[in-house]
Amino acid sequence: MRIILVRHGSTAWNEEGKYQGTVDVPLSDKGRQEAEMVAERLRHEKIDAVYSSNLRRARETTEIIARPHGLPVQVVDELGEINFGDWEGLTAQEIKDKFGEEAYRTWLEDPVNADISGGDRITDFAERVIRGFDRIIQAHQDDTVVVATHGGALMVLGCHLHGDDLSCFRKYYHHNAAISVVELEGDVLQIKQLNYRDHLRGFGEKTT
Repeated sequence: MRIILVRHGSTAWNEEGKYQGTVDVPLSDKGRQEAEMVAERLRHEKIDAVYSSNLRRARETTEIIARPHGLPVQVVDELGEINFGDWEGLTAQEIKDKFGEEAYRTWLEDPVNADISGGDRITDFAERVIRGFDRIIQAHQDDTVVVATHGGALMVLGCHLHGDDLSCFRKYYHHNAAISVVELEGDVLQIKQLNYRDHLRGFGEKTT
């Protein structure tokens, strides 16, 4: 089994530094170009199935990736991004100004104990994402699948696959349109590649 994890391409809110969460923001022109670059990188892979979260930015990314393979995009609601509640649509500075430096610092440094006003607890979010991911694994024991989702979901999956506590959440950060590869070795899924971005070289992305 091989799972190719992809973070969705950029949106206008990504480019403006705004927290998106569950707001259904579409890809920007830059994001669509990034998705095309991912599709080109994966064009010659033997892909058996393609999955997306239920949010438009992930679906649009996945549709572009799936097109050369003639595959339908299958939506898994559980792979949607964390609900940032009252933080959605705000920049980091706006969050600090409105909800306090301490609330924002806790989110960055101790996400398990963060209190996102009107939003998800990270533990509940992680349970949801892992539940959706496990369904995909069970359906594709011998296949290669693409899963396009969100930054928060990918960080949760990084912790889950490495057996790390959610306090290590940010260790598994993914840039927009970055790829990670997970492979089954024996009975254990192993991360073989993390936050790979060479396909974006020359498109304003640092790849080191």
